[in-house]
Amino acid sequence: MSMQPALPDTVAIALPPGWTDVPLEPDQQRTFIDAITDAAPADRTLTPAERRQIEMLVAQLAQLAVSQNVIIAASYIAPEQDGELVAAGLVISTIDRRSLGTDIPLTPDVLVAGMSGFERREDGFAFDEIEPPKVVSVGSNRAVKLVRLVTFSDRLERELKQYEQSYLIPVAQGDGLVIAHFSTINFEYARQFSDLFEKIVATLRILHPGDPTFDDSDPTEGQPGAVA
Repeated sequence: MSMQPALPDTVAIALPPGWTDVPLEPDQQRTFIDAITDAAPADRTLTPAERRQIEMLVAQLAQLAVSQNVIIAASYIAPEQDGELVAAGLVISTIDRRSLGTDIPLTPDVLVAGMSGFERREDGFAFDEIEPPKVVSVGSNRAVKLVRLVTFSDRLERELKQYEQSYLIPVAQGDGLVIAHFSTINFEYARQFSDLFEKIVATLRILHPGDPTFDDSDPTEGQPGAVA
């Protein structure tokens, strides 16, 4: 009997300065958000609505991380002095095709066919396709890029809308995926964030035992970090 190739459980990615790990426990999340509030410029106080946006973003990132085989969960949250709240998130995880209930290898072409035109509606969650899925390169890997508008709502019917850009990277001969999931609440800067997400995912390395974390040829401007 042939052995199924193992899914990777380690990646390396270079994140720009200011990105930090997202705490997964609710108590830690409150401490994390308090620290963001305390670090705001002296003349820049977070409004209750802005704090709620941060709470929902952090909770959503943590929920996504806990529900998947998470490798990295990170965020960039900055109350800018000019009044703008800038916030973005990243979750990197793996998924086994058997958990999806399929025996079909998860190739880029299969993923594009399965995700095209797919929309979802359920309590507290909805997403709409902004761009059709397409095959792209992530380093030496072929991947499928998804661009979506996602809306989350809580029990008080407060909403958080996000621009999301995800990369589904087949691994282990299509037996699973590495998923790099980026999001931001700043729709007005969607193009700039899209460019940033492209640059960050270009530094992604899927590691196997004995592999170096980064090599000298990595053209990254960020700080090598967030290595799981």
